[in-house]
Amino acid sequence: MEPKYLGIPRCLGLSLLFFARLLGVIFLFAINPGAVKAEAPKAPQKIIGLREFAQMVAKSSPEVAIDTANINLAKEAESRTGLLADPAIALSREDVPAPEILREKNAMMPNNAAATSPSWKLSITQTFPWPGSLSAEEQMATANSGTVEVSNEAAKAERYFSALELFVEMIRNQKLLEVQESILTEANAFRDFVHERYRQGIGSHLEYLQTHTESALIETNIATQETNLENLKEHALIFLEGANNINPSNTIFSLQWPKYDDNSPNRFAPNFEEPRDHTSPIDYTLSLMKISRDKDLAAKDAMLKRSLPGISVTAMAMQSDTGMRGVGGMLGMAVPLYSMSERRALRSEITHVKAKIDADISWYEKRKELALHQSERRLDRIMKNLQSLEKDILPKVREHLEASTVYYGEGKGSVYSILDSRRKLLSLDIAKINMIAAVIRAKITISRVEYGFIDAAIDSPVPEISYATMSGGGGGAMDSGQMPGAMPSKGNKKMSPNNNNADRPQNVPSTPEMDAKPASKSGMSM
Repeated sequence: MEPKYLGIPRCLGLSLLFFARLLGVIFLFAINPGAVKAEAPKAPQKIIGLREFAQMVAKSSPEVAIDTANINLAKEAESRTGLLADPAIALSREDVPAPEILREKNAMMPNNAAATSPSWKLSITQTFPWPGSLSAEEQMATANSGTVEVSNEAAKAERYFSALELFVEMIRNQKLLEVQESILTEANAFRDFVHERYRQGIGSHLEYLQTHTESALIETNIATQETNLENLKEHALIFLEGANNINPSNTIFSLQWPKYDDNSPNRFAPNFEEPRDHTSPIDYTLSLMKISRDKDLAAKDAMLKRSLPGISVTAMAMQSDTGMRGVGGMLGMAVPLYSMSERRALRSEITHVKAKIDADISWYEKRKELALHQSERRLDRIMKNLQSLEKDILPKVREHLEASTVYYGEGKGSVYSILDSRRKLLSLDIAKINMIAAVIRAKITISRVEYGFIDAAIDSPVPEISYATMSGGGGGAMDSGQMPGAMPSKGNKKMSPNNNNADRPQNVPSTPEMDAKPASKSGMSM
């Protein structure tokens, strides 16, 4: 006998269960078609690093289309040089002198008609320039195309270096965001600790207000930093629009510092994998100066050849109404009466062009040597500043912050000493990030100079760790009994959680991103 479930045969129960589930699926599909739709496989994420990004921008930026258009225009202009002018064709109706036999035969005709015979005349004239003029124009067009090619290569290298700068700025903003988020975690924990002390009647409300303000300002700066980073990423993605297999939705930038503490040469130099020898940097500025000289000299030579007299050759054919036919030819040449002064001036200009370009090259080489020396000296100073910051300054500030926190937890220290120390630590952490970015940019600048981009490298200042950063926004001499950079004040008294003067802060910290000043004894200056 067939088993039953709740009085219903088993087969019928299974059928009802199947149809119930089917109806459920149909109902879900009706109210939300995407609920049962299979998810399309996601494209794999593309992770792009510093060098890869710069290479892609150099080769695939939308600006490449501009370079391509420029070289195409130059090539088309080159293809239309070295051509002769079109021949001139003339057809005329003339009365020409009649032959002797016709004049005797028609001597009795009125109006002396026998002396002439109406004729048709066809002539073709071709003008030839002075020998060498066409080849001079071809050389000028070739030099112009070469100038455009070198300019495009220089623009490609400049895009590469600019992309490096943009990526370094993205890394810098990412690191600023990370360090502020880390400081915020510590600030929030300390704020909650101070709040709990205040609830227990140990601390003051002003202490809690200061810690709350510190966290709020850091949060505001983090939101600002996030916006800056998103704008930089959007800017970077625009340059990748022409790259293959790049989808902005699945592109991730690897925002990590590249290796910067070594002395390997040309670490940030471009490598475009071109057939030419790239074992040594190409000085694009010097190349442009030399090929521009060739272009200017070719243009002057073409103008000189063009001023020389041209030669014209004419061929003619005639046929009179009487059936007489004849052919003829003519050779002509312009007389150079008024062009002597022009050629004299052009020859003098050629001499001046050579002298000018030689002087430009000499001055450029001196400036390049200066830029290279300054860039290397600048890099050395930045590296030493960074080492001093990492080894001598930051560890002491962290040690002071930890000691102040322990001291405050024992009810002996001041909350404002902790806030001031944390502000110094944040300022110096930010200074370290900026210093690392400056080291990388200095190395990029050296590569720029080697490839001929020298203007931005000359007299570029070395970034400083300002005393304002060390002192928390103030200035003045350091007291030997204070933390380096702490502001001395007159009549300072150690503040404890139970001090009656706890609501009168001596130093009120501000975040390094805000233009806050230390508070006076009467209150807080924001």
